[in-house]
Amino acid sequence: RFFVEQPVIADQEIELPAAIAHQVTRVLRLRPGARIELLDGSGMAYPVHLTGSDGGRVSGRVGAGGPVESEPRVAITLYV
Repeated sequence: RFFVEQPVIADQEIELPAAIAHQVTRVLRLRPGARIELLDGSGMAYPVHLTGSDGGRVSGRVGAGGPVESEPRVAITLYV
């Protein structure tokens, strides 16, 4: 999952910001065909299917977004 500052719109081609493109290609070594998720702070997660990687630029196709499930469904209490 990656956080972006600009709003994400489903069903569009997107170019990832340079920092995320670096993380995707150099650190995680993902190639076209891989899938990541983008979060834009709106409470939605958008799947992105990577379609191209050229130098420091990475592009992908945004899928339909869904709500982010950030809280676990089970309550856990830890005692020390």
